[in-house]
Amino acid sequence: MTCYYLIFIIYIINCLHSTFQYAQTKKLIKKNETAKLLDRVFQNDMILTKSDIKIFFDNNDTSKSTETTLSQDEKLMTFYTALAPTSPKRWVKYFENGTYYIPYNFDKTIKNQEKNLVLKCMNIIAQHTCIQFRKRTTEINYLNIQSTIEQGCFSYVGMRGGKQIIQLGNKESSTCFLKRIITHELLHSVGLYHEHMRKDRDDYIIIHKENIKEGAEIQFQKIVGSGVSTYDTPYDYLSIMHYGKNFFAKDDKLITIEPRNRKFLNLIGRRETPSFYDWEKVCEMYQCTICNNNSYKLLDKSMYFLNYLFLLIVKNLFL
Repeated sequence: MTCYYLIFIIYIINCLHSTFQYAQTKKLIKKNETAKLLDRVFQNDMILTKSDIKIFFDNNDTSKSTETTLSQDEKLMTFYTALAPTSPKRWVKYFENGTYYIPYNFDKTIKNQEKNLVLKCMNIIAQHTCIQFRKRTTEINYLNIQSTIEQGCFSYVGMRGGKQIIQLGNKESSTCFLKRIITHELLHSVGLYHEHMRKDRDDYIIIHKENIKEGAEIQFQKIVGSGVSTYDTPYDYLSIMHYGKNFFAKDDKLITIEPRNRKFLNLIGRRETPSFYDWEKVCEMYQCTICNNNSYKLLDKSMYFLNYLFLLIVKNLFL
């Protein structure tokens, strides 16, 4: 019984921390809505280029058309849960050992304390993939990390060319400067999309359209079309790129995303670090020869086990 209570306490502490992170993410969503960013920021935090938007809607809404002729590679690029190994939107390999590096620059609006947190998140990615972030010198293509007067946290997906922004809130708010959010945006810039966009998502989650607030339906758009690749990874409820259960709900008590395996209901959207399969997709995308992600497989299993055990304890002790 003592062991039960100890596990219960550990789980509660973890839940309180993840709940804080989750609440901060929800606050960001509301800020983006208030700032009217949803008209040009796709799924709350991804900036799409004009060609991305045309490609996406051409394959999800046949009533829309485009006069632009796109190459087959451009058409396929947007349909990947993660960018394809041949996508021109991947960052460029600079070293013979297979390491890719992404040049970055800190805008003057980023404070030293905030810089340190961003650098820690960059190092986490570098430790588990063949991606390295390096301070920009003369590179044409680079990330410009900024915190301007504009609200919200958002990024392009993959390399878009030239000065490419990662927006981390505004100067009056530090809401974006959380480990989970920064890592999430950095992984967008590397090439990952949201997990719930997968074409096979309906086998794993139920989207409750009746609970989605008006005008936010596009936040739950699914990627469809030929050439879809998930790098043979299973659907990942524990992905740091997954939405939470009540994101964009009319009321916080309503559920917009329900896992078909309900044991994951209170786990989706709460991950603070990338999952095993998040790392796996990045490593496959960039064809990394070494992918140090095995420890995350154990962490993922531990999270699921603790959640299952917690529910079992509650059932035995209180029900």
